[in-house]
Amino acid sequence: MNTKRGQVTLFVIIATLIIVGVIAMFYFTTLNKGQALGVGEAGKVKSYIDLCIQQTTETGLQSLGWQGGYIYPKNESIKYGLLDISYWDYSGQDISPSLNTLENQLSMFMNEFVPYCNDWSFFPGMNITAGNALTKTVINKDYLTIDVKWPVSVIDKNNRVTSFEQFSKKFYIRIGRIYNVSRQIVAEEIKNQNNFCISCINDLAFNNGLTVNMFYFEDSLIFTIYDMSSKINNTNYEFKFANKLK
Repeated sequence: MNTKRGQVTLFVIIATLIIVGVIAMFYFTTLNKGQALGVGEAGKVKSYIDLCIQQTTETGLQSLGWQGGYIYPKNESIKYGLLDISYWDYSGQDISPSLNTLENQLSMFMNEFVPYCNDWSFFPGMNITAGNALTKTVINKDYLTIDVKWPVSVIDKNNRVTSFEQFSKKFYIRIGRIYNVSRQIVAEEIKNQNNFCISCINDLAFNNGLTVNMFYFEDSLIFTIYDMSSKINNTNYEFKFANKLK
């Protein structure tokens, strides 16, 4: 499948816009009831941006997991419904992405979609401007951090100017652990192409608090790793990758 850099699949765009829109409407309903965090009108803007960035990150993390570490799929992937699941083992060759690739993919997604957190219609009478977003993602074993540099200037109804620039958050999604287990599964399969140890794979997953499922699809074997300790919207985190059979 040929996919241009900077283009995401339609389901990612739709999911992002729906989540951001729904969360914004819900959040500002609570704002009108006086339940919001933040001080003053500028504080409400900051709270809105924080929540929107959180939801955008979670959408990106889901897409990253569903497509084998690529939100923007490369050519070596298999079409499965709306997903383009990336190959990690391509006919006996390890082409799995580096951890830095996963970080860059999520940062690219954030840079593209954070600017959609700009529905300033929730703040009538205020003048709000925003620049370009620049994101740094760092994946650790059992959590990841997102640092978004996004300059936002707020002029409230009393002409007071407030500026925000840095938005940071830690997510307890064990994607680093899942990545390490996935790499070990690929190594096991490549080492024993004709008779790889399924029980060894299950033991590896179990010892890391994960479960693994695998099934054949066309000329490929698709793996899905589930983590009950990592949840997004009360749903267990999933990470998929594919191995192309010889």
